[in-house]
Amino acid sequence: MKRYRLLSVLIVVLALSMVLPVAGCKKEPPPPKEITISYYVPVVSLDPPLCSRAPDYEWIMNVFNGLVRYKPGSTEVEADLAERWEVSPDGLEYTFYLREGVQFHRGYGEVTAKDVKYTFERVQDPELGSAYRSDFEYIKSMDIINDYTIKLTLKSVYSDFLPAVLAFRGGYIVCEQAIKDLGDEWALKPIGTGAYMVESYVPNEEHVFVANPDYFRGKPKIDKAIFKCIPDENVQVMAMVNGEVDYAMIREPEPFNLLKEQGLNYTATPVFGRFAATVNILRPGVDDKRVRQALAYALDRQEFLDKIWSGMGEIEGIWSVIPPGMLGHTDDVQKYEYDEQKAKDLLAEAGHPNGQGLPTFYSLGRPAYTPIAETLQGYWSRIGVNLQADPQDGAALTAKWKAGDFDFYMSGPTRAAVDQLLLSISSKQIPGCYTAYDALIEAQRAEPDQAKRIEILEEIQRQVAEDCVHIPIYRAHYVTAFRDGVTGDIPNTFFWLFMLEMMDITE
Repeated sequence: MKRYRLLSVLIVVLALSMVLPVAGCKKEPPPPKEITISYYVPVVSLDPPLCSRAPDYEWIMNVFNGLVRYKPGSTEVEADLAERWEVSPDGLEYTFYLREGVQFHRGYGEVTAKDVKYTFERVQDPELGSAYRSDFEYIKSMDIINDYTIKLTLKSVYSDFLPAVLAFRGGYIVCEQAIKDLGDEWALKPIGTGAYMVESYVPNEEHVFVANPDYFRGKPKIDKAIFKCIPDENVQVMAMVNGEVDYAMIREPEPFNLLKEQGLNYTATPVFGRFAATVNILRPGVDDKRVRQALAYALDRQEFLDKIWSGMGEIEGIWSVIPPGMLGHTDDVQKYEYDEQKAKDLLAEAGHPNGQGLPTFYSLGRPAYTPIAETLQGYWSRIGVNLQADPQDGAALTAKWKAGDFDFYMSGPTRAAVDQLLLSISSKQIPGCYTAYDALIEAQRAEPDQAKRIEILEEIQRQVAEDCVHIPIYRAHYVTAFRDGVTGDIPNTFFWLFMLEMMDITE
């Protein structure tokens, strides 16, 4: 009898177990991870060879891959779509072996050598109007060996071919069929192979990106990234305080002070570059080296950094056109530490005591750089030199720059490759202005022996500093701010960069 009662109990328990959930057995999936990132201007184009600014580049590097890429937090290159490559002894042939099975987003198929060839031929096409066309003109021929192997033959040796061309903006591999299918929508909703895909966008306001589940390095931890354009950086900081923004790129002193006051997390990284007033040495007055040197000595840079720029920079390493940490940097160059009396003496020696006979100079630059121009105006007025700011943006700025229509150009280029930085002192950048260095720039570019190349780079730095064709102002610190729970931010050594695949976010 007892056995029958026990059997009945077991049957009832079994039946109940089939209809009632067992506590703790059913696990709810974690909610999707979302991150909101802000910047002061909207995305204009996510078409890699047409990219020329932030935040476009920052998002492009998360949507696309190149044959090679910069190592996270470094200017060295590593394998990306190419799992390995070989360079011929004469430095003219580069053979790339692609990873097999890498897929374009949204079912556009596998990446092959044909896509690589199409991408580079597209950049070379003058009708596209890419700013990187001249870089890809180094390629003499492209030979597809098989679906996963392509050989690039250069016209001449280019020592920085990998970091300056293939790992840079024009080197991201695109999908020909997607460009044809998407038409005008391609620029804002392109198809790549990267860790994130464009889900949607509202022009001039917002872009939404979602994790690529088939990314060849593995699905990222953050499921969705929302980019918002917030023109006022102070508003961005307060949005972070209120939990509406998780991550932001900060460029200006006032919001930098605000984020520190609010106790937000941030990184401030010395960049590979320097902010300087590039001198148009064809203009009257500054065609005399002594005048240029006087203007350089007249700047109290530390006072500027402390009082005007809130410590968002440093003086260390600014005297060389190649900054510390980059190939060939030397500090053995002429320096222009603050010395107002020496500045006055040089002006007098040049025949301009107290600035007499010098014209009013004009500094060209983006509106954001106006406070820097005004700072120079204040210091130079002490030695009798007049300067007026000429803030421009967009096409007007580019047109004046290319025409050499300025006395001083305010800029702070940062790059991963030495040769890219040297463009700022090349006549290729401003036709006719800086031909004195062209031969040396070409020589270092084509020098396969690194020790000999470094000797040439050191000579360039010494000559540029002596001639004072750039008046160094400071070495910028690029600042990224982020709320508690955001991890994986990388040092921003040559752009405001973020690699979402490296990042995570928790509540």
